[in-house]
Amino acid sequence: MKISIQISSKHEPNVILSLFSDPKFFFETLLQFKIMDFENQNTFFVYGELTSFFSLVDIEAKVTRYISNTGVIYVLNVAPGLVKLPPGKELDRSFKPTPPKGNGKITIARTASSINVEFDYEGEREKMIVNSLSKRFKSIRNLDDIIWKERVSRHL
Repeated sequence: MKISIQISSKHEPNVILSLFSDPKFFFETLLQFKIMDFENQNTFFVYGELTSFFSLVDIEAKVTRYISNTGVIYVLNVAPGLVKLPPGKELDRSFKPTPPKGNGKITIARTASSINVEFDYEGEREKMIVNSLSKRFKSIRNLDDIIWKERVSRHL
């Protein structure tokens, strides 16, 4: 399943693309996922919870990042047990359904005046995952302010 979102902003598309290529900014600040561990500069593990009307689902994914001049692609391998937590910090899943398995990607592409973000996922609970991610992204009310604060802190 695929959903595309177009972002118009008062900031330059190059600046937005630069910020969205930073996994900590994109996943932790915008999508509210936690980066658990970096395997290398372009491969890392994320954990987050997505909600639907009737359930709360843990998402664990190994993410690989590919960067070009015109965009960023995050390739996700979603499966349970990817995130390794220290002893005593294991996740309590007694009231949650089994985490899904599947593959997906998040494509961020720059156009002349905007940024296109595409969420694509195939696997278990694909409709719930794609809709939750796109709704979470669309619900960011003050995206320009968040980008402005990040630009100031990074001197972009």
